[in-house]
Amino acid sequence: MIRKINYYGNPFIGLFFYTDDRYTLVPRNIQDKFMEDIKCLNTDIVKASISECELLGIFIEGNKNGIILPYQSTDEERQFLKKLGYEYYVLKDRHNAIGNNLVVNDKGGIVSPNINRKEVKYMEDILDVELVPMKILGYSAVGGLCVATNKGFIVHNDVDDETIKQLKTIFSVNGINTTVNMGNTFVSLGAVANDNCCLLGSDTSGFEAQRVSEGLDLI
Repeated sequence: MIRKINYYGNPFIGLFFYTDDRYTLVPRNIQDKFMEDIKCLNTDIVKASISECELLGIFIEGNKNGIILPYQSTDEERQFLKKLGYEYYVLKDRHNAIGNNLVVNDKGGIVSPNINRKEVKYMEDILDVELVPMKILGYSAVGGLCVATNKGFIVHNDVDDETIKQLKTIFSVNGINTTVNMGNTFVSLGAVANDNCCLLGSDTSGFEAQRVSEGLDLI
């Protein structure tokens, strides 16, 4: 299922929401009308903050095994997530916008080559997958350019076939290149997805939504 939404008029919904196949984390000040919009993800919806901020999609990334948190996250936030059942690792690296620097599903992941290799190993232990350091089109902030689930992935529209092939091997799923929000190539800013549904920014065209649906195997 594909659903197009915005957050207080902002189509870059990937800034604000985090989801996996258990929970969807949303800003604490979210209104009930937005809660209705995201029920298609078929998860428990939980109000949360990270680093006392509502930009959940920027600051965390994870899979069924665990999540990665920035060092600025508070003890209260960490304990809250632990009570939900999350194993977590607190990244001790200055590249702390984890949602921008990591893309992972339950089978594999890619990570910014700027993150210290020792820290990458700790993340691999929590997520229980191999993380491949790489750039996409020269960008080290790979999390901004790619979204992956256990059914598929979407990535920056300008990547070549060789990159698509590499990502298929890493994530062990098929995927395609596309845009969101009428031509925006930083797809994670306008897409929040799990195995059940993908939320897309409200500016996303019908053609783009079709491409996303194909890439994430939500047809």
